[in-house]
Amino acid sequence: MVHKETKAVLLPKRKKALLTFFLLWVIALIALTLSYNYFIEFSAFFVGIAKYVIAITLFWLIDTFAVSEVNTMELIGKDPVAYAIFLLSNAILIAGCISTS
Repeated sequence: MVHKETKAVLLPKRKKALLTFFLLWVIALIALTLSYNYFIEFSAFFVGIAKYVIAITLFWLIDTFAVSEVNTMELIGKDPVAYAIFLLSNAILIAGCISTS
């Protein structure tokens, strides 16, 4: 049994994910604003990062609502080949977002 004093308040996974994406969006918007106002030579990189944030947000939305019967993160955690493919797809996504900015 866990005592009331030591019991941590755990948010549901969806709320944690929404908080994470909100923070990513805020960081991306701050970086875009700063780069456009003060560091215009780095603005293409930050636009690429903002596009990557949009892409992973869309991936999470599709995974959560359209493919709700499959727990993708559990399947990726079980199989090392699936995890490697997931990391490779993220690397390709980052490269595509930054190179086309």
